[in-house]
Amino acid sequence: MCELIASKTTPSRAPARRAARTWAALAGGAVAVAGLAGCSAMESSSAVTYEVEVVSGGSDADNVRVEYTSRETGLSPQETTGATVSAGEATPATFETLGMADDEVSIAVQGVPEAVLSCTVIQDGSDVLEEQESGGPGEPVTCTATVAE
Repeated sequence: MCELIASKTTPSRAPARRAARTWAALAGGAVAVAGLAGCSAMESSSAVTYEVEVVSGGSDADNVRVEYTSRETGLSPQETTGATVSAGEATPATFETLGMADDEVSIAVQGVPEAVLSCTVIQDGSDVLEEQESGGPGEPVTCTATVAE
């Protein structure tokens, strides 16, 4: 009879276990929500296209040197990428990369003797963010823009 009375008066551990499971479930839910919030950052990435064109002058044999900001994935940092194309290929020459919302992106084109150059930054294939033309033959040109959300 003492054992029976003792078991009736000893508090059960079941409510404590239920509370621990409830807190664990809530913590797991919070982690899942945080993970989904991280995914939304990936959704704000955009295709960024740079275009470089010889507007007038120069020779098809001239080289056009460009440097532009690029990003390999939504999680990688921005870096500067360099490329050289012949002026004959710059009709226009295009360079593709990835941009995240609020990234500052740019392309710088070195001047080509006797050539007027232009650059354009395009987001998602159709939204022109920036367009510039060199001040005169042989002058460099730079386009800088901020990727929209």
